Amino acid sequence: RLIELQVVGAQLQAEKITTLPGYRALGDDPKTVLVERSLSQIIYDCGPENEDAVWEVLFSLTDQRGTRPLKTQAELAVSNGNNATLTQIPLILEILVGSGLVFRVPETPQNRYQLIHDYLVLPIRQKYKQRTQSNIKVRLKQSESQLLRVRKQRLRAIAISTVMAVLAVTNGGLRWRAEAQRINAMLSALSASSEALFVSNKTFDALLEGLRAAKKLQQEEQQYLPSRTVEADTRLQVITALSQAVYSVSEHNRLEGHSDIVSSISFSPDGQFIASTSRDKTVKLWHPDGKLIQTIEGHQDSVTSVSFSADSQLIASSSWDGTVRLWRQTGELVRTITTDAGHIYSVSFSQDGQMIAAAGKDKKIRLWTVDGQLIKTFSGHRGVVRSVSFSRDGKIIASASADNTIKLWSQSGTLLNTLRGHSAQVNCVVFSPDSQLIASASDDQTVRLWSTNGKLIKTFPKHQRWVLGVAFSADGQLIASASDDNTVRLWNREGTLINTFKGHSDGVSAVSFSPTEPFSSQDNLAHSNSHIPLQPSNPQTDQLILASASHDKTIKLWSSINQSHVILRGHQDDVQDVTFSPDSQQIATASNDRTVKLWDRNGKLLQTLTGHHDLVYSISLSADGELIASGSRDGTVKLWHRSGTLIKTIKAHQDWVLNVSFSPDSKRLASASRDRTVKIWDRTGKLIHTLSGHSERVNAVKFSQDSKRLASASDDKTVKLWSADGKLLKTLPGHRNWVLDVSFSPDNKFLATASYDNTLKLWRKDGTLQSTLKGHTDSVAKVRFSPKGKILATSSWDNQVQLWRFDDTLIKTLKAGEHRVTNLSWSHDGTALAVASEDGTVAIWNLNLDDLLDKSCHWLRNYLQNNPEVRESDRQLCQLMTNSYIKSNN
Repeated sequence: RLIELQVVGAQLQAEKITTLPGYRALGDDPKTVLVERSLSQIIYDCGPENEDAVWEVLFSLTDQRGTRPLKTQAELAVSNGNNATLTQIPLILEILVGSGLVFRVPETPQNRYQLIHDYLVLPIRQKYKQRTQSNIKVRLKQSESQLLRVRKQRLRAIAISTVMAVLAVTNGGLRWRAEAQRINAMLSALSASSEALFVSNKTFDALLEGLRAAKKLQQEEQQYLPSRTVEADTRLQVITALSQAVYSVSEHNRLEGHSDIVSSISFSPDGQFIASTSRDKTVKLWHPDGKLIQTIEGHQDSVTSVSFSADSQLIASSSWDGTVRLWRQTGELVRTITTDAGHIYSVSFSQDGQMIAAAGKDKKIRLWTVDGQLIKTFSGHRGVVRSVSFSRDGKIIASASADNTIKLWSQSGTLLNTLRGHSAQVNCVVFSPDSQLIASASDDQTVRLWSTNGKLIKTFPKHQRWVLGVAFSADGQLIASASDDNTVRLWNREGTLINTFKGHSDGVSAVSFSPTEPFSSQDNLAHSNSHIPLQPSNPQTDQLILASASHDKTIKLWSSINQSHVILRGHQDDVQDVTFSPDSQQIATASNDRTVKLWDRNGKLLQTLTGHHDLVYSISLSADGELIASGSRDGTVKLWHRSGTLIKTIKAHQDWVLNVSFSPDSKRLASASRDRTVKIWDRTGKLIHTLSGHSERVNAVKFSQDSKRLASASDDKTVKLWSADGKLLKTLPGHRNWVLDVSFSPDNKFLATASYDNTLKLWRKDGTLQSTLKGHTDSVAKVRFSPKGKILATSSWDNQVQLWRFDDTLIKTLKAGEHRVTNLSWSHDGTALAVASEDGTVAIWNLNLDDLLDKSCHWLRNYLQNNPEVRESDRQLCQLMTNSYIKSNN
């Protein structure tokens, strides 16, 4: 290769290497070293401020197929995105052309640019990928910074456990403690690892790591009493990390086995098989559960495309070796069709299975019978033809080309239409199932939707890099796009983005929808137990499965429907309060829509209680489960029977009733008001005491667990402690702004107060200050002790729900959505946390370890059973545990 020798020779001269020993001193591959150094020097000549932009230009002048696309200056500017200004690109191109690395092709209306030779493609792409991966690592490090404090704590715990383990050798009493600390440190490290994977968009891996931690937790709690080994905050870290992954994961399975870029993917029409092709020269046939059925060998170069016949019995593959080959599902070669096209980039079966079309590097489309007889060769494109596709009715053949166009042909070879609109090469074209629409994917980073008469219907919002593949769902209502930006996006036909699937570590080359649901709804769970789950798993039959093929050598199967928390929907305005029934099986909510609603644990609406004439701010259920109290802006408190029957309306206050609370013995009810008073009522609604003393509105009132004391929180910046007979015991000053909420610990030893001053204060039983928690970045609106009293849950005005230890250590921040959190409530069994929002909904966070393990194992079952890369120890993660299990330790 003359040009390569010129580059190498010029670099040898520049470095004054004139002897063979000097040449050999460059390493095992001196030629590659010299080429890379030459590239580096040219890039240096462009200036350090232009380095990122230069690499984007060079990378844009290559493609994943190893060729050198022609690009205009405008196309290169688009590829650069935010990395270059309008003045940088012309300067960079002048330097690259002047260096001889790029040559200019004079054309009208715009010149186009191309790398000088194919041999430069590989080193440029390799170097670019190295830089990209380095940048990803930097971003990953930044994204993990939020976990730094947690990790440091884990390391300290591990260090402590190590020291304790050493001491335990000579001290039997310390041996148990050292073992407990070792277990806590290990569980914390696993959950922190799951967190790090989650924030890095590796949700599938986060789920697997979370499952490892949760299974270890379950084993420990079956072996010992939970209180003897696993700390409450460690337990909650494990459970919330798993819950977060369970309810966020979209990747359903991962198929691994190819040794190079996976170039194409296709479900068989009957949904029973997945075929993939790769640069490793093979076609692989998989079952949708991830089991490898067949590796088909025979091609002499990279395999670029695969297509099933309509009856799913034959498989056609195309290759850079210039052939199209037909195979049976068994891997038996039926026929080889040889062409003089050079590289074949795409192959497609007609719907009746009688014809095969292929697109080639020679800018032509060829049409054969299934017996291999050439029917017609179509010419007309001015660039390489990247993709070819039959309409379902067989009347039209579409081709996509590097000349930026899509052409529509009849079977006889008549050109019906040319679709223009893309500003860069078109990589993929497909028909909708009804043959009425065409979708195209292009290096201009867009997907476009066309009618078959050539009218552009919609241009979808851009990906961050080239779009390499596109596919319609079986019903034609959804469109998936695969991009070199490492993502798969799911759209509706109007171009609205429905979901973005992240997880691939390199460009995504192709996508394919399952025509039928490949996962049987009758699949057994990987393990089972006798508890009643919070919510049944999503029926598998409701899912669409999408397969994606990537340059990272993997195939991923995605579910269009994530597993979901229980969401209570039905209120027409903000939900102001939420609480669980004493048996944790029902939930009551109060709303600005003037209603109280009762729900079962799975989200079914049981009853709507109407009667208030203004916003309902608060609700409380008596511990005996018989009564419901609601407080409203209309100044009244209403007492209801648990059946929903109104018992009594109390004209309670002269102003808004902001909070109501039953005593734990169910004998009394307290109400707090904007009129600056707290009132105590008996369970029939008779007034017993009026507590006066606050100088501003009273936001919250709570009874102690022994029902002997009350605490009230006020805008006057104080908390007041009262006896049950109305006597003021103590005023707790200290907050610098409004006190918004108050809560007693279950053992009555502590009182927690939440304030607009961004702090949470913890007080001892006698009213002395224990500690001030300053970890919040916004006003703390609500605070709740966990049922065991070891964890604090808070909501703040920055839309966050956070879980804390008493020492101000943040255990977990729960993603609460875009709307402000208005209230929260633990279930009494500790297996759920209800979060109410301004959007009129309540989300029930599942903290039930058994149920989360069920969901995790169901989701990961096929991967754990069939993926060859799975550790043997992980294959056993979802085996049935026969010992009894202690559920809650919150």
